[in-house]
Amino acid sequence: MKKVEIRQQTADDWRVVREVRLAALQDAPFAFGSTYESARRYDEATWRSRLSNSDNPTFLAFDGERAVGMDGVYLHEGEHTLVAMWVAPSARRSGVGAALTRAVLDWATARGARRVLLGVAEDNGPAQRLYERLGFKLTGRSEPLHSDPSRRVLEMAREL
Repeated sequence: MKKVEIRQQTADDWRVVREVRLAALQDAPFAFGSTYESARRYDEATWRSRLSNSDNPTFLAFDGERAVGMDGVYLHEGEHTLVAMWVAPSARRSGVGAALTRAVLDWATARGARRVLLGVAEDNGPAQRLYERLGFKLTGRSEPLHSDPSRRVLEMAREL
């Protein structure tokens, strides 16, 4: 496993979060509900605002000073949902995704969550297998991917 440091980001980290998010949207547009075109138009205030909500943290994985992955949590109607998971191609299959997911699970557990949900593109087998190894199970629910309604997102859940 690659030795990485997982750090929760703040509004002052907006530039690095923007850089990683845009890289993720370019690398794997099929895996996200938003698009590169929409995210690149966000201004500094929007990025800072997104990072200021303590109910919706963003975590980055760092290999030294280089960010090599990200994920976040979205709290909606009392449900904690893992969102925006991405690992840089150079760091894939090295444990970074698992470390990021564990950071979300630890964060949610510390806040009294009883479960964490996530959505995974139906054709993203590697991500689905990672989540299964970490205890997530398919719920049987799915929905169209917001950025490409011709594709489906499968819901997975993990009890805490």
